[in-house]
Amino acid sequence: MTRADDRLSDLYETVRYYVARRVSCAAAIEDIVQTTFLKAYGNLDKLTDASKLLPWLLRIARNCTVDYYRTRVSTMYSLDEMERPSLSQVETEADLNTGQLEVYACMREAIQQLPHSDREALTLQLNGLSVTQISERLGLTKSGAKSRIQRARGRLKRKMTGCCHIETDRYGNIIDFVVKKRSIN
Repeated sequence: MTRADDRLSDLYETVRYYVARRVSCAAAIEDIVQTTFLKAYGNLDKLTDASKLLPWLLRIARNCTVDYYRTRVSTMYSLDEMERPSLSQVETEADLNTGQLEVYACMREAIQQLPHSDREALTLQLNGLSVTQISERLGLTKSGAKSRIQRARGRLKRKMTGCCHIETDRYGNIIDFVVKKRSIN
């Protein structure tokens, strides 16, 4: 065992504290710390200056923490990446699970609360129209239509994340849906 190997095990609590300041889930903290040390031990031969062990280790911990949040975000329900069935299909499709139906009902309610111009652009997109078709229908430039849709999505996303917690599996199926508040304002 080298001097750096000895020092690595001495830095466990420091790395754990670093990660715990950034992640609230205790199990995730332990996983991130373990991954950090596995990567550190696997790449210890690449460390050229032993005096920089702690910054190097904290950089690995930071990257592992970022990876943790990336994987979490990819499993969270994203309004921007969601499949866009037409609003009329959603009301009648029997193959949607209960969680999806609740989300769509909540989403329809949130869309109704958007300003008219945003609601109109977003509804047209959700019904399958292209940006070009939306721009023609609303009398906007293509760039203007994109901006309006993006603004509407942002407002809808804020409304949805303000009232709901939606979690999906890696296939996009809703596995958890919890309404945080009664009303969507």
